[in-house]
Amino acid sequence: MGFWIRDFNLGFYTSTIDTQGEEFIFFHESLCVLSALRHIDDAGYLPSHITIFSDNSNTVDIFNSLRASPRINPILKQACDISLDSCSDYKVLFVPGVQNQIADALSRFDFDRATSLSPGIVFHPFTPPRITLGDKV
Repeated sequence: MGFWIRDFNLGFYTSTIDTQGEEFIFFHESLCVLSALRHIDDAGYLPSHITIFSDNSNTVDIFNSLRASPRINPILKQACDISLDSCSDYKVLFVPGVQNQIADALSRFDFDRATSLSPGIVFHPFTPPRITLGDKV
């Protein structure tokens, strides 16, 4: 998984959690959106409005409708908790994969490609919330 904070040119990356099944990519894309929100909130620079781009249309849909399967609902709940606790508003918008190359490079640990796309980018590993273990925001 990987996300990029454009305004600060910060790139975050981590290995995926070992899960199986049909929702594998969808789960991780959703968890990555939550991880980005959580990181920004923890760092203390959550603006009043934030836009997150994802190249996974299912992820965009669940964050905009707040409707998902029981497995994904805890991700949505934590995202809503962050928004309510910080008095901030967020939206998740779709971006075609060809325009999401930095996040894609980060998710593949391709730091050379990420650097060529965004010179000066600073890389950081991150640990996603362990929502299945009862991790709280």
